[in-house]
Amino acid sequence: MNGETLFDKFPEAVFRSLWEQMLLGTLPSELVSEVLAPLLSDYERVRLVLPSEVRCDCESILRVYPEIAAAHGIEPPPALPEVLGSLWTRIRRRKSGGPEVSPGVAADLAAQSQTPLPVAEDPLSAEGLIRPEGGRPVLIRIAYEPERQRLCFEAPSSSGRVALHLGGRFVLTLRPRVPACLSVDRFLESARDPETGEVELELFEEEAERM
Repeated sequence: MNGETLFDKFPEAVFRSLWEQMLLGTLPSELVSEVLAPLLSDYERVRLVLPSEVRCDCESILRVYPEIAAAHGIEPPPALPEVLGSLWTRIRRRKSGGPEVSPGVAADLAAQSQTPLPVAEDPLSAEGLIRPEGGRPVLIRIAYEPERQRLCFEAPSSSGRVALHLGGRFVLTLRPRVPACLSVDRFLESARDPETGEVELELFEEEAERM
């Protein structure tokens, strides 16, 4: 790489480094507020025109820095594993006809508070970025269809097939732009890790070992 090419790529490399540090929560809040100022000044309008991956990253950053979100009156949606954890509790409670203790939630970003969902049997949709080990982040969308008693997953921006694991066990293969579904009973059976009792969501490249 010659000096001119290196100079051209330098701003991109610096911003990428800042972005990764914000996702990890290693930068001071004041600096994060300055970097995200154009977004925070008109959050509801700007977020609607952001690409899905960028929007999910911004929401993750605001969950890591709740003081910034609170200062601007923003309530970022819960992380995808949190949604699944709350959905597990909601379905389990409805099936059992009584209260159910919410399982723990394992997420890439720790220290995130869980947001309970209504017990009513309503459809649900959510999306979030999941980072496979050693791979690029993959946008995952989920849709709970109560009338069909199933939970569907989609990886709309993936360029290849990925194996989706719940509770440490393989459940589905996701192909680009092709939804894959599992029954509510299979979700209840698979989502909780048998050792930790947590609801876990993981992705692996298609060649990963299946359990």
